[in-house]
Amino acid sequence: MNRRFYQGMKDYLHSLGVKVPIVTSNLIAGAADVYGHTDGDLMENNSYFNHPLLPVQGNTYLVSGPEEYVSVNPLTMQKGIGSMSTTLLSLASVAIVEGKPFMLSEWNEYGLHPFHSTAFLQTIAYACLNDWDGLILYNHHTSEKWDDQPADEILNVFDVYNDPAVVCQWGFLASVFFKGMVSTAKVKADVVYTQNDLRTLPNFHAMPSTFFPYIMATRNVFLDGGDSYQGDADIAVNAGFLNGVELSDAKHGVYYAWSAYRDAMRRYKEENRLAKAARGTDEIQPGVHLGEQALVFDDIAQIAGDGDYRTFAKLMDQAMKEWGVIPEGTGYVDGKLVSDTKEIVFDPDHSRYMVNTPYCACFSGSPDENTVLSDKISVQSKNERISMTLLPVGEELLTDAKEFVLTAMGTTGMDETTYNPGPEMMGMPFTAVEFKGKLYVETLEGRLRVKAEKARLQILNPVGRILKEMDGEEDKEGVFFALNGEIPGVQYHLILEK
Repeated sequence: MNRRFYQGMKDYLHSLGVKVPIVTSNLIAGAADVYGHTDGDLMENNSYFNHPLLPVQGNTYLVSGPEEYVSVNPLTMQKGIGSMSTTLLSLASVAIVEGKPFMLSEWNEYGLHPFHSTAFLQTIAYACLNDWDGLILYNHHTSEKWDDQPADEILNVFDVYNDPAVVCQWGFLASVFFKGMVSTAKVKADVVYTQNDLRTLPNFHAMPSTFFPYIMATRNVFLDGGDSYQGDADIAVNAGFLNGVELSDAKHGVYYAWSAYRDAMRRYKEENRLAKAARGTDEIQPGVHLGEQALVFDDIAQIAGDGDYRTFAKLMDQAMKEWGVIPEGTGYVDGKLVSDTKEIVFDPDHSRYMVNTPYCACFSGSPDENTVLSDKISVQSKNERISMTLLPVGEELLTDAKEFVLTAMGTTGMDETTYNPGPEMMGMPFTAVEFKGKLYVETLEGRLRVKAEKARLQILNPVGRILKEMDGEEDKEGVFFALNGEIPGVQYHLILEK
């Protein structure tokens, strides 16, 4: 019904002379919903993290949690309330279709938790890794006028015009995305659906999106002419709703099924397909078979458990490395999700997210004793949580640059915000967050270390005016700048003079 409607509507609009891309919907989730909107010129989806429960009561917002974004493990997507406990990447990825441009047409991580800057850095980097085509951050301003809202208060959680986590990182975000400073993945995974799969939706259907798009470019493929996959991805993954897809022509196939049946009406069992796929493989643990082409799970429900997909990730990592699909040091490594390019590392167990490329660097989360941003620059932060980004000035490569723009911020928000127990709904407790006080940003405290003989640091306000200038102090490793957090600036211009 969806496809007939949208095909007819597109024909009507084109008959009127419309010459712009036409999108069918920007809020889609389940497999049938995604397939039903594939007649648009591109795919879109809306994704939010820590979105408040609507309607909002005054300046009080109800939210599940709120949890600290950087410490939320993406491999536990379906625990608790499910999709509200995952990342923007996992949420968006269910709507990406092979052969179609993709835009994340609405997204945000609202400032209900005082440390929420990670989400923006993470979404931008993974958009580059997965080769997404556009991003529209919601919402710059809830007012129709530019000058009728306060600069020193956040009165509406949906505003981002004065959210430091957005505004002060905007230059980095735009530079990374538009200039392609984070590499596109080298490896590609297709998640494959049969027509029968579109008629049912298991609780854990989004399991592939909690692992693959963090490592490699991931797309969904819908089979229209039979149940045999003919694509060219490095890995083809059975969506696993029903026991019907044929992956024998794939370079490498991942087989499992949430149901023993071939059809959504549960009339015809498919008892031999997984056993057939497992021929010639080794049983690497009870019920899991690995061969040169296939990874087969006899009972995926047992592997997935209650929605903690780390076991699935470990087995997938083992298979991909034995196949030679991803190099050592990438994939699922000691609890970290490492992209196949080695540029992106998400370490949820230690609340850390890192990007290091020849063109840019960022760190967000719980700082180590010494956080290395480049071969020349490191930070010894005393902040409990910190987000830092680094861009070269005047040169493409960090290694060639003598000037840099550095952004560093800890927690942000309203300084008297309260968090109180809210009502229990859907079997889980909610938190009532009331914005109070004045806008604040926690500045960097600690030492900025530079491998140079002489360097100068300018602390800037949000529009680039110099608040203070400092000369580096010499030590045996180069020079350092001692920052006590008292200058109200989170952006810095670093100049290496010698």
